[in-house]
Amino acid sequence: MSAEEEERGVVRVKVKKCEGLQTVEFRSFAVDPQITSLEVLQHILIRAFELNGRHNFGISYLSRDRMGAEVYLSLLSDWDLDAAFVSAAKPYLQLKMDIKPSEDSPVLEDWDIISPKDVIGSDQLQGEKRSLTSTALPFTQSLLSQMGRTLSKVQQALSWSYGEEVKPFKPPLSDAEFHSYLNSQGQLMRPEELRLRIYHGGVEPSLRKVVWRYLLNVYPDGLTGQERMDYMKRKTREYDQLKSEWTSRVSAEDLEFIRGNVLKDVLRTDRAHPYYAGSEDSPHLTALTDLLTTFAITHPQ
Repeated sequence: MSAEEEERGVVRVKVKKCEGLQTVEFRSFAVDPQITSLEVLQHILIRAFELNGRHNFGISYLSRDRMGAEVYLSLLSDWDLDAAFVSAAKPYLQLKMDIKPSEDSPVLEDWDIISPKDVIGSDQLQGEKRSLTSTALPFTQSLLSQMGRTLSKVQQALSWSYGEEVKPFKPPLSDAEFHSYLNSQGQLMRPEELRLRIYHGGVEPSLRKVVWRYLLNVYPDGLTGQERMDYMKRKTREYDQLKSEWTSRVSAEDLEFIRGNVLKDVLRTDRAHPYYAGSEDSPHLTALTDLLTTFAITHPQ
């Protein structure tokens, strides 16, 4: 891996949020350009600035034109974001986030929708001749306002709607209902039905660590309850054995290099999530580091 490719593994980002007359806010974070799409970036910004479901904003990045002058270019697609990562991410990517006022904002009180019919009727009632400019101005304001609101709604419908809670078709899968898919020996009898049930309603949080093993095909088909326990114990011993063979598989220098690269990925994990929160040497981050290191050593290609 070249120095440039290694450097592109992490892109540091600085964001400036502008919202009318309010104080400008700043945030800094790092992203992996290989897995960060525009939609993912929008999610990150909403969480970073605690927008609480508000998603009416524009994003632009600082670049330079042909004359070398600084200019902000809009981020409208994943292509734009890739271009920003490639051309404007050194030493860090500078973003500007422009919050647009909502429809019920006082800023828009003067932008009432006035249809052409209302304007013509007003002219007839007034019985006065107005100049072309004075007649066209209210209609122009109305048209721009209506177009802006329509485009905003279309954008929300076609892209994403963070503020709206989508309710599942069914309640989450409970422990009692989950056991209805198992026979007396603990074998899963209707795997496809179970997947469809979870698709429509999800799983209760306390049950997820059990059910996810079925969804991710951790267990071979047809195992009984006791066989699954034995299977997991055997796999745990195999994993511990692989960890103990680190130094016998690679040199100390190679091991340090591998763990250094793994640590970069680990530190990019969502640290805002309670499971990965805390210091860099927390048990969960250490376990993730060991897991990825073991995989990298045993799968060098």
